[in-house]
Amino acid sequence: MPKKGYNPFEKQSSTMSNRQLLAQLFANGFEVATRDVPINDCDIKTAYRKDVRSALREFGAAADISITGRSVRLTNGDVEVEVKLSSMLGTGELAAIQQRTGLKLGE
Repeated sequence: MPKKGYNPFEKQSSTMSNRQLLAQLFANGFEVATRDVPINDCDIKTAYRKDVRSALREFGAAADISITGRSVRLTNGDVEVEVKLSSMLGTGELAAIQQRTGLKLGE
């Protein structure tokens, strides 16, 4: 039995990719958050090394990326948002980010 309010035939992703979201957030003054201690190669599982190294090349060694390399944390003063680096943005994710940042994104 499906979950209440869930329609499996309804589209679950928005028309906006995560890369487009990153570009819009950067245009609105968001910056990549930094971490105090850089990620050590010993801490990264072998399956995620390619993703982590790619994210470090793109955002810099001090960037606050996830240990899997699949998301990055952005900050704009007191607002922090974590954004995935690939694929399409889910409809719920877009609504949550818009609510958290107060921006109209995707338009």
